[in-house]
Amino acid sequence: MTAARVRLALGLILLAGALARLWAWRVVPAIHPDEFFQITEPAVWHLNGIGLAAWEWTAGVRSWILPSYHGAWFALFHAFGVRAGGMLGAFVQLHWALLHLAVLVPCAYLGGSHVARRLQRTPATDAVTTDAVTTDPVTTDEAPVDGWQGGLIAAALTALLPIVVSYAPQSLSELPSMFCLVGGLVATARLAEAPHPSRKRAFLIGVLLSVGACLRVANGPLVLVAPLWLLLQRRWTHVIWLALGGLVPPIFFGLVDWITWGRFLHSALAYIQFNFVEGRAADFGVAPPGFYVERLLGRAPFALPLLAVAALAGLRASWPFVVSAAGLVAMLSTQAHKEERFVVAFWPFLIIAAGGTLGAWVAAWARARPRSPRARGIATSLVVVVIAAMLGDNLRRPVSGDLSIMRGWLDGQAAADRDPTVSGLLIESIFFSGGSLFFGRRVLQIQFLDGLLKNPMVSHALVSRGSPEESKALGAGFVPISQHDHVVLLRRR
Repeated sequence: MTAARVRLALGLILLAGALARLWAWRVVPAIHPDEFFQITEPAVWHLNGIGLAAWEWTAGVRSWILPSYHGAWFALFHAFGVRAGGMLGAFVQLHWALLHLAVLVPCAYLGGSHVARRLQRTPATDAVTTDAVTTDPVTTDEAPVDGWQGGLIAAALTALLPIVVSYAPQSLSELPSMFCLVGGLVATARLAEAPHPSRKRAFLIGVLLSVGACLRVANGPLVLVAPLWLLLQRRWTHVIWLALGGLVPPIFFGLVDWITWGRFLHSALAYIQFNFVEGRAADFGVAPPGFYVERLLGRAPFALPLLAVAALAGLRASWPFVVSAAGLVAMLSTQAHKEERFVVAFWPFLIIAAGGTLGAWVAAWARARPRSPRARGIATSLVVVVIAAMLGDNLRRPVSGDLSIMRGWLDGQAAADRDPTVSGLLIESIFFSGGSLFFGRRVLQIQFLDGLLKNPMVSHALVSRGSPEESKALGAGFVPISQHDHVVLLRRR
């Protein structure tokens, strides 16, 4: 295999991953209402003056960083005259899907290559530089970087595994936190391989890991894996520089909290107090200790055991990624309130560990039979079959989440937004909707109440087909004008 062919294979994987995410963008519904009410809704109601302020925004347990990021995009679109809710909502989800691809797949390649290389006991050679945080995944020489087999396997699984793809278009805080933590650990792997690693790189890794913890406080303990790794290598100076870098994001996030909430690090402290000290998250539901293991296994009953066995078999090299994956699940399993989205970072960590190990096995098989094309062909075919089986695992039900918003509600809101006659929208369930994002009008969207059907300010209603709310709206003189899956948009006659 030449470097050019490895680049071609990686390019095809990225293309396939892009197509998979485009499919998820158009088919997979919102994973959880929180992706709207904790992230985009605050930005929308600050811009439009209309929207729902969830309890987090009165208790102060959320930072304004992510809503401000989304609000900046919305303000930019508004400046160019684009206010259609459906367009803004589609952009948000597509942009996260593309970031998911652009960050995680290259990280999987680099991380899988590292694990495979360590198991093969080969040096990184050109794979690692001392000054750059990221480098080209393969060398420009004719021969590819050692460990490429593990990199391609990890990249393919990350690009196409249904349970991973289904989360891609979601605006959950878990996603950017995962990007930073996975990217930071992969960068640490490359730092650990470098014969003369730079302090600047260690500092930037500390910044990246710390951003991941600040974006999602519950993921904070995962940042300890990187300094532990460097400590075991006795790279004392780099641990210090990594720690110094880690101080920068909390200062920035703390100052934002000071400006918005009136206290330095207010949202982080309030989050810790609410969830871990008082345990009040249990008010939103309690699950048994084995919830995550059972749920993850149910999502990928074939792929998960195979990935786990491979990851553990290569523990000598894969341990930082295995510790991160298992540690996240173990840590959050101690909390009474559990949701599957909390452990979404489990998958890329495990895939990197397993993909690297599988790649090392493929390389060892090829070295053991250098003059046997047939044997190598059989080995390659077996690997392809195994990967295809994992990718097809649970393909019919890739959508993950405990509370899902169906796509029909989002499309119905967008349809109401496009109707110039709308003056007020009744919606069957505000919580199980896309908030005010897809309904971008400066018009009230109100929880369905029987008495409001007679209010002349209410012009439209969005209800489930065959529901009592539909019957009441029809009886009040509303007529259907469009249907989106099981959701019906009605307008006053």
